[in-house]
Amino acid sequence: MIKPFFFHSMSKITKSEKEVKRYSSPAEIEKEIKERYAGPKNKKTWKIIVSQNKWLNDLKKLNPVQKCIYLDLMFFDRNKGDCYPSEKTIAKNLNINRKTVYRNLEILAKKKIVKITKSFGKVNHYEINN
Repeated sequence: MIKPFFFHSMSKITKSEKEVKRYSSPAEIEKEIKERYAGPKNKKTWKIIVSQNKWLNDLKKLNPVQKCIYLDLMFFDRNKGDCYPSEKTIAKNLNINRKTVYRNLEILAKKKIVKITKSFGKVNHYEINN
């Protein structure tokens, strides 16, 4: 009995490479396609680093919603010093109401953890005090 085999031509093979890969089953073809198009293996990740002194002194007094808002701002900040997320974006990320975000951002501003520069008709500018 003759074993069936499948040919799969590679689209990016140069003319010097006259190789055709042979597969023993369609499952092998599917497996290679999944591996090829799975995306980058080394995906970028972001780390949010809060100093222990900052966490114990300033952030200890905040409620959980305010801590989440602060960490979300830190994510947008990415150590640049400032960020411009809208209240709607923060609310969507944390799955809370926009008014809750507004109210807690005002509390963070009063405690001088975040400096807010409001601009009419545009998103606000946030500076995180480290």
